[in-house]
Amino acid sequence: MILYSLRRLLTALPVLFGVTLVTFIIANMLPGDPAREIAGRYATAEQIEAVRERYGFDRPLIVQYGVYLGRLVTGDLGLSFSTQRPVITELLNYMPATLELTIFAMILTIVIGVPLGVMTGSMKVPWLNSTILFLALTGVGLPVFWAGLVFQYIFAGQLGWLPLEGRLGWQLVPPPSITKMYTIDALLAGQWSTFIDAARHLILPGITLAIGRIASVARITHAAMVDVMRLDYVRTARAKGVPNRIVVFGHALRNAMLPTLTTIGLQVGFLLGGTILIEIIFSWGGIGTYAWVGIFMLDMPVIMGVTLATTLAFMLVNLLTDLLYGMFDPRISYS
Repeated sequence: MILYSLRRLLTALPVLFGVTLVTFIIANMLPGDPAREIAGRYATAEQIEAVRERYGFDRPLIVQYGVYLGRLVTGDLGLSFSTQRPVITELLNYMPATLELTIFAMILTIVIGVPLGVMTGSMKVPWLNSTILFLALTGVGLPVFWAGLVFQYIFAGQLGWLPLEGRLGWQLVPPPSITKMYTIDALLAGQWSTFIDAARHLILPGITLAIGRIASVARITHAAMVDVMRLDYVRTARAKGVPNRIVVFGHALRNAMLPTLTTIGLQVGFLLGGTILIEIIFSWGGIGTYAWVGIFMLDMPVIMGVTLATTLAFMLVNLLTDLLYGMFDPRISYS
């Protein structure tokens, strides 16, 4: 398994190279002049030209890309044009907020989506199955920005049950920074009021981000369970009088989990990509917000750094998903 993991990590290098190349080309095709953005609105032509020479914008794109790759090999993601701080430092500051939101959304996806799929795939209740599958199809096609605004209007504006935006109430001080995830840090510090407030701020954006992913996982799990429940060994177990609970959860679910695991792994990419809109709507202040500001300011190092970070996270989750296959199917070997 260790050798397999190392091989997968080595094969990830060409992928990361391709991602940097495509992102660099697309970022340079964006309308606008980064030198003008850095120099300021009222900068003179001479000042703009000086900025262009300072940051190397006057060089050919292939040279600029070569310089960036040379720094990247040493772990240097460059300095943000707008803040003049190392991009890797800012990523480490913004990433925990996005990870907290993504982990919560993924937990909701698994805890709700898998049981719904198992229920509809193993139970013969037509009206219930049709209702859940209809809701799943609706959830897949539901725009996250629209859902977020509706949830804000209903649960924050009209009912007042949950906070409208932010990660913590203005009257509270953030917990001691350990992981920079407010809920976890508050638990580690024993600050229960801070934990409850942080959890309440997490609910609306987390549900908004997870709703489409729950629907996808439920549909795939449903299809896998339907196929497995038709197999001979399931029929044999039922014919022997094995309780339905054991048949479903002890036999069928384990084999049905392989496509579900694949779907769950792929959802991480959608969750990381969807945080940009969610973080803007809910003023979350994570890597999505950081990416949005970088795109708006034509901040090339920020755009490249965010793309690399999210790509690497997605690839690591996919590797973990592949390794989990062996736990559910003993026929899979990584030797």
